[in-house]
Amino acid sequence: MKKVVSRAVVFAAIISIFGCKVSPPKVNEGVSETIYKSDNELVESSETTGLLVEDIKYSIFYDQGDHLKELVEAGNLNAALKLFNAHYDFFLGSSFTGKNRLNQYVSQLSRVASYLNQERYLSKITEARNRLSRFTVYPVPQSRWLGLRTSIENAQDLITEYNGNAIVEIDEYYSDDVRLLDSEIKIVTEKTRASASNAFGVYLIGGVGDFFELYPVNVESIKVLSSASNEINDYIANSTIEDVESFVEHYASDLTASKRKVLGDLYISKFIQKYNDSSKHELVVVMEAAMKAAELGITPDSIDELNVSFIEVTSKTLLKGGQVEFPASIEMDIPFNISKSEVEDIFTDTVDSDYTIVFDVALSSVNRRVKKREQEGSKFLAGTKSVHNVAYTAKQMEMQGIQMQIQTTLNQPCYGSSPLACSIGNAIAASMHKSSLRQVQQELLNTPQMLENPIHKSYKYSHSKMDVSRTLTANYYVINNKTKTYFKDTFDISESRKFNLAYNVRDEDINKAELLKRYDSEESVSKYEEGEISIKISQLLQHYVDNAGKEITLKNEEEFRIAIMYDKNEALTAYKERTYDARPLNDHRFDHVVVIYNPAGSIGSGFYVSPDLVLTNYHVIDGIKYVEMKLYNGHETFGKVVKSDVRLDLALVKVQEKGKPIQFYKGNRLDLGSTTEAIGHPKGLEFTVTRGVISAVRKQESIFDTGGKEVLFVQTDTAINPGNSGGPLFLGDFVIGVNDNKLVDVGTEGLGFAIHHSEVEKFLDEDF
Repeated sequence: MKKVVSRAVVFAAIISIFGCKVSPPKVNEGVSETIYKSDNELVESSETTGLLVEDIKYSIFYDQGDHLKELVEAGNLNAALKLFNAHYDFFLGSSFTGKNRLNQYVSQLSRVASYLNQERYLSKITEARNRLSRFTVYPVPQSRWLGLRTSIENAQDLITEYNGNAIVEIDEYYSDDVRLLDSEIKIVTEKTRASASNAFGVYLIGGVGDFFELYPVNVESIKVLSSASNEINDYIANSTIEDVESFVEHYASDLTASKRKVLGDLYISKFIQKYNDSSKHELVVVMEAAMKAAELGITPDSIDELNVSFIEVTSKTLLKGGQVEFPASIEMDIPFNISKSEVEDIFTDTVDSDYTIVFDVALSSVNRRVKKREQEGSKFLAGTKSVHNVAYTAKQMEMQGIQMQIQTTLNQPCYGSSPLACSIGNAIAASMHKSSLRQVQQELLNTPQMLENPIHKSYKYSHSKMDVSRTLTANYYVINNKTKTYFKDTFDISESRKFNLAYNVRDEDINKAELLKRYDSEESVSKYEEGEISIKISQLLQHYVDNAGKEITLKNEEEFRIAIMYDKNEALTAYKERTYDARPLNDHRFDHVVVIYNPAGSIGSGFYVSPDLVLTNYHVIDGIKYVEMKLYNGHETFGKVVKSDVRLDLALVKVQEKGKPIQFYKGNRLDLGSTTEAIGHPKGLEFTVTRGVISAVRKQESIFDTGGKEVLFVQTDTAINPGNSGGPLFLGDFVIGVNDNKLVDVGTEGLGFAIHHSEVEKFLDEDF
């Protein structure tokens, strides 16, 4: 309500206080200046005044309570009800005293409530109760669902309408009949909800549409479907494929996971029964059933109608030789009953299988092709430089200026007729300046006198754009154990991905976070290269079905084993043939040696010990898995660390580009003083040869201090510098050791050590 107090009203109130009589305003005259007027005015005509209620203006002489009494006394209870609804806040409490006014109008409100409950709503409430009472049998037949839903909704709407009257917020005026109706709605709703599972079971037979959309009350679909589990199973067992699909479309999303799997079993069985007598291959029927079940979201754990055994026969030689660089697996996208067996048991463990799939990886290789290597400029934080803070100087000057103002103010003479007032003014001004001075002094304390400016230096890092390709070649065989036939074929899978790797990025690079986002990491490349390639079993079987009629009769077990071994030997022969002899140069020994670039920025040496394996020191590749290499002919390639021994400080790297392997020295003794040569890359000077002699052959502790056996070394005065590590130490054309380390001390020269060839050969003979 809006309060507007006029001078006339105040004057009238004062007169009233002093005992003067003031007549209440006549309604038909109105009041020109009001104290109260409702924001929600009534539009009902007043039978007693002849005026619209909205024209009535309330004051302290004639308020809403007076109006209520007047309307009730005149018998206009409908207008009285509307008045109370519109001015409920007025009756709840006085704006002056804050006290509840309801007790002042008990008589009038009782009559209004009686009018509301008896004349306005009693017949409607009675009718609503009668309609609900007609539903006595549960579950309610489907033919009466719409009527029940309508009866409940109408009764609820009636109660909502009734509750819209402000007077019923007072408990003593609330209708008992409405309370009864509300209770009966809850009872009917609960009985309908409790019988929903039974109703669903009945609805399955002949029902059209979604049960939960048609049912009269809202129910928990998952709970209803779970309770009706037996009825659902019976329905599915006796329904057509089309009926089952319709059921799944409406209700599968509300079924539990276990129930969906059971439903999937029933559906697939029914699908196979329907189509198995057709001209389609049985595998096609089963696969179509499985795929349809997957589309419907009811894939079972396994398809009991078909058993499949799976055997992998990939050559152990290929595995040991590193020709299988990433794994391949069969993705069981069709949930057959799968059992895994060994090749030795190919015909003993598979007697209960309908089909046996034999899988043989002939080759899985990874190739990195560096398309371009470029350098980029960046900056790194090299240190800091202390410089004077200009802000500190500015604060000093500001403080000095205030100090001068204070001094000037205090020393300013006072003349004239009011020297005392002048002195007081000067003192006040000085005090204000001192306050400013204290603030500036505090700011000066918080301002550093010197600033540390960063010193940035430029440098270059490199980045390589590369294509990483993966190729898989596999032989597979499908044995039909029923018809004693088999089908064999080969398939290839090729895929590639582009990467951009950065090298030699300094940890102090000011843009390191941005560079890490811009470039791929070595880990992401490794993850891709080593990631598993999966072949869907449905693809293999579909290819088998597409080639129906090309099966080979399985005469006996020996014949099939011979067929498998023939294909395996072809792969082995191809593997052995993937070697070549390098073109002879002036010194063929350089063909054996490679440059190894560590992504951390260091450089080392290595040499071929087989066409695709390079030997180097462990400390050259420590902490990394893939290395970039360069051959003497200028070709660049990559390698993957496949084996290492920290005690011996040796590591073996599988290389993309083939090379010519070295030959180790075969004798048991080395003559001291014999001339030796080391080929390596000292201090980054690539493919450098240095010469010396054999100084001694001795055992000593591993440079990594790992304990255990001492390592046999060839001591030499051949120059071994950073960059030579991992390279060969030649005696003529034969390698007698792997250059490893040298002693560096004041006054010490010519003490280099190479790991003895006997230690190296034992390392190479061990399995990966």
